[in-house]
Amino acid sequence: MGMEKSSRDYEEVLGVIGRFGRYQRIYIAIAYPLAITQAMIFLCNAILTDGMPEHYCNADETTKFAITEICNRTGTNISDCFMDACERGNYSLEQYISRYECAVPLSNQSITNTTSKCNGIPSIKCSSWEYYGSVFDSTVTMEFDLVCDSAWKYQLASLSLMGGLLFGSLIFGKVSDRFGRKPSFLLASVVLVISEFTSTFLQSYAFYCALQLVTGAAFVGVATVGFISVMENVSVKHRVIFAQMSQITFSLSSILLALFGFLIQDWRIVGRATSIIAVPFVIAFIIFIFESPRWLYANGNVRGGDEIVKKIAKWNSTQEKLEFLQRHDMTLLESAETKADDLPGRKLTASIRDIFVHKTLLKFTCILLYNWFVSTCVFYGLSFSAGLLGGNVFMNIFFTGLVEIPGYVLSAILMPTWGRRPVCTLMHILSAVSLICMTFASDSYWLSLVLFLAGKLGVSGAFSSIYLYTTELYPTPLRGIGVGLCSGVSRTGGLTAIAIIMLRSISPTLPYAIFGVLAFLAAMLVCCLPETKVDGFPDTIAECKALDEQRKIHVPSFC
Repeated sequence: MGMEKSSRDYEEVLGVIGRFGRYQRIYIAIAYPLAITQAMIFLCNAILTDGMPEHYCNADETTKFAITEICNRTGTNISDCFMDACERGNYSLEQYISRYECAVPLSNQSITNTTSKCNGIPSIKCSSWEYYGSVFDSTVTMEFDLVCDSAWKYQLASLSLMGGLLFGSLIFGKVSDRFGRKPSFLLASVVLVISEFTSTFLQSYAFYCALQLVTGAAFVGVATVGFISVMENVSVKHRVIFAQMSQITFSLSSILLALFGFLIQDWRIVGRATSIIAVPFVIAFIIFIFESPRWLYANGNVRGGDEIVKKIAKWNSTQEKLEFLQRHDMTLLESAETKADDLPGRKLTASIRDIFVHKTLLKFTCILLYNWFVSTCVFYGLSFSAGLLGGNVFMNIFFTGLVEIPGYVLSAILMPTWGRRPVCTLMHILSAVSLICMTFASDSYWLSLVLFLAGKLGVSGAFSSIYLYTTELYPTPLRGIGVGLCSGVSRTGGLTAIAIIMLRSISPTLPYAIFGVLAFLAAMLVCCLPETKVDGFPDTIAECKALDEQRKIHVPSFC
């Protein structure tokens, strides 16, 4: 409990050196633009594609000319004249022309009289392709020819990216707890920039997928450590608004990425540009941002924490006030080790085992794990499939990012008055109904887009509310462990999302129906949790049990 007491003491220190002074404003001015560029790097190759572009077998220029002439004579579209997308005829130019004269007969010929010419001509699998109909000049699919027999590789890069999230969540949290917030954040930032920049020069799809794994791991590092660092450097009063701003950076990155894609339309150039833009902000972070004093105090490094506090006070022009209190021996902080015995009889250590041996905590955890999984699965599933909706891909990506913002804002407005449980349930239901209705609106692009955006708004609001809800349900000794467990397991939702998107080959609307059903079940399970608006943040397991017993909604079959 020494760590908790130390955190309360640091709130007093912020009251002296400035809760939102010049240093905090500079911190936000550097951290949030950096977060936007880092999210753009992460999303670049995940959503900035045009699905599976139309393609046909490549042929030599002479053959192309002959086929074009036939198409012009018959008034047929050029793309319709070329051979099958995965095979081409294995014969001479004369045979090639003969085949197309029979497949696309002239006005004075009939198909009956000419199809016999085509019989018996062998075909071979294509080794190169021509692409057309894509809004992009270059995509990963085009560069690496992920079509025909290689079409199964199409989502492999996205799977690697999401696998990196799971891998990174297991590493960077521990690294930041042991070595500090600043060094772990900078390590993840540098790895993210280098891996993305390098991947844009690769000519091997296997190496490209490997670097996507690294990119995903590094991104979850900057996202997790960056969020913790921001929360530790602002006061409780400002924490809610900056938590929502952290969520909005992801939305802004989608909006800017749509603009980048529209202007550049080459995934390699976009990847290099976003990587280069992030470099000045990383350098600014190294120069201007200090280690988190909270982390230093929590780890018993009082001298190091005091040095940082003095630097922040100097930036905020409050060093005279701090020095006055020090001169008069008004101690603000003490070592964490000296405060561990101020609450007699309370358990000071906890482990993940405690979550699974207590019935109430086990119920909370199972429901929360499923909600985190679904929120991650649906959120990334919709983000990654924005370019597959049809219509203008850039407009799809733009609106998909834009609609997240009202989701975050709506949750922030409703939770203080309605409570956590109603808002989380409502947002999941909004997402579920919208996505299930998409299965009946496949013939209308605009109706599908509206329902898609409503689903994204709902899951965005559910995602932001479930994070706060989780922190308020676990007791203080297990809060960090519980949130970390939910966050780590939720990364499997991203991997599942890619697998669900691949079901588009069966039906274009099937993934949205699955996302909708998952979200609806999540909404129903939330009803089994107690409300935490008034009595959240329990300190003991007994208080958790009492909180659950006060639940006004009872579903015996589930609870």
